[in-house]
Amino acid sequence: MAKAQVDDRSELGRNLVATLTLAVIFGLAARVIELRPLELVRDLGNVGVFLKGYLHPSFAHLDEYAWQCVVTVCIALWGTVLAMLVSVPLGLWVFARGERYAKHHGKLKRSG
Repeated sequence: MAKAQVDDRSELGRNLVATLTLAVIFGLAARVIELRPLELVRDLGNVGVFLKGYLHPSFAHLDEYAWQCVVTVCIALWGTVLAMLVSVPLGLWVFARGERYAKHHGKLKRSG
C-alpha cells in the first residue's frame, strides 16, 4: 500500500473520531440544557398564549424590566470578554502550530 493511501486512511480515522466526539459533546450539551424542540410543536397553544402577551404589554413592573435589561447587557459584556480571553490565545496557538506544520512539510509559500 502506498504511503499516501495510509495517510488518507489515518486522516479519515482522525476526522471520524473528531466528528463522533463532537456529536457526543453536542448530545450531552442538549441534555444539559433540556433541549426538546418537539415540545414546541406539541405545546403550540402555550406558545400562542405567550405571544399574545406581547400584543398587550403591562408596564406595571417597568423598573424590574429595566433592571433585567441592565443585567442582560452585563451578561453579554462578560460573555464577550471571556470569549476574547479564550479565543485570542487559542487562535494564536493554532496559527503557530499550523505555521510550524506547514514549514515542516514544505507547504508554506510566502510571496514577500
